Amino acid sequence: MKLFQPRLLSLTKTSNAWKPVEFPGQAIGFYDFDLYLSGPMTGYRDHNYPAFNTAARYFRELGYRVFNPAENFGGDATRERAEYMRKDLAAETLCGAIVALPGYESSEGAVAELIQALFIPDMEIYRLEGSTRKPTIFKLDRAYYDS
Repeated sequence: MKLFQPRLLSLTKTSNAWKPVEFPGQAIGFYDFDLYLSGPMTGYRDHNYPAFNTAARYFRELGYRVFNPAENFGGDATRERAEYMRKDLAAETLCGAIVALPGYESSEGAVAELIQALFIPDMEIYRLEGSTRKPTIFKLDRAYYDS
């Protein structure tokens, strides 16, 4: 657990591990999707789908292939949480990067997705601040805790 603790702490918004970046306007790699959107859904009005859909539209307009969990099962929000998490965690492994939406740090599911991303060495990890229409983007500097 001692080795794992710095990784968890690096996920907090106030960590020095996050650096502001300009998002590259190109595909990230050879993955099925360039980006996986992660963020809070449970307890949010409309399951926070509007924020997910706005972020997906933003990145798609930049040319990225986006996996948007709000589009799972045709947007059906009536299934058991475990069913969504199984699909989402599996889909995340098919992506080159994960992008955490505002409020991610208070979501168990989003934190689980970010923890999984920490253990995929070539996955880039980003978070958004501000509006999902024109966000400020930060990238997790893996050297901060991998050294």
